[in-house]
Amino acid sequence: MSVTLKDIAKETGFSANTVSRALRGSSEISEATTAYIRDVAKKMGYIHNGVAASLRAGRSNSIAVIVGSVFNSHFSVMIKGIEEMAAENGYVVIVMNTNEEPETERKAIKTAISKKVDGVIICPASGPVDNLMLLQSSGIPFVLLGRRVKGVDASYVICDDYGGGKLATEYLLKKGNRNIRFLLIDQDVSSREERLSGFKDALAEAGMPFSEDMLIEKKLGAPLDECLAENSGKILGADAVLCFSDMLAHALIYWLRCNGVAVPGKIDILGFDDIQSRIPMPIRVKSVKSFKALMSHTAYELLKEKISDPSAPNKQIVISTEISEGETA
Repeated sequence: MSVTLKDIAKETGFSANTVSRALRGSSEISEATTAYIRDVAKKMGYIHNGVAASLRAGRSNSIAVIVGSVFNSHFSVMIKGIEEMAAENGYVVIVMNTNEEPETERKAIKTAISKKVDGVIICPASGPVDNLMLLQSSGIPFVLLGRRVKGVDASYVICDDYGGGKLATEYLLKKGNRNIRFLLIDQDVSSREERLSGFKDALAEAGMPFSEDMLIEKKLGAPLDECLAENSGKILGADAVLCFSDMLAHALIYWLRCNGVAVPGKIDILGFDDIQSRIPMPIRVKSVKSFKALMSHTAYELLKEKISDPSAPNKQIVISTEISEGETA
């Protein structure tokens, strides 16, 4: 049985009202009495009823963070950044994975609504905008992180995906690479569309025609090693491979080594996200910095602003990218 205010009142001899005010830190109760009541409550194993308190205050002091998968280090680093900021402000973070599936995302949004969270930070999955419309209709403030969605008027924080894709391609071209491949996920999200657009424009400005044969597309949910095996000719015949993410870059390096190809070596590999800036890796991939900590902190600040003032105008933040240090390109 959980310990109640009445139990503490009976043990201390004070009224339940006095116990409640002491546990809340009311200035109406003396320091000595407050210390005594809190000490007794601690020994009895009292746990504050946050649900009841949130109902009285009209807030839950919790936010939901909905992402594709915490298995992806890119998301993990940003979640940590959000949790750090939230903890400083007395918020609890509820993390939910969508596995990039619209139906799972919808369940996560419904869960967030049912738990009456004060706000949501979400990296939207591909597909129709129905899920975000559901979130918008709930009245709960939300901020998009890492991806923007056409037709949805919302605050968002993204990195410069177009600029990053173009910058990475220009870097590879300046090194003399002319047989470049782009390894990416076959997923209808803004980051893919914009990075690919930057890739194409950099090629065009260098006088190189774009061909669909330059793309190596992994189907969402399909094993990556199968995709690499099916496209082995494209990969082994390339002088450079631009990867949509560092996760893909590391998987590609492993596959190449398993097939007798040294990395670093004759194939330049350039990733995206620079997860090595936060997570030590055996090999440092040359990568596009997306400044994940800045993205997550900015997203939290935007959400905090919307929670404080739901009528505040939406803000769209695009954070610049740059090429990191690395040994693979």
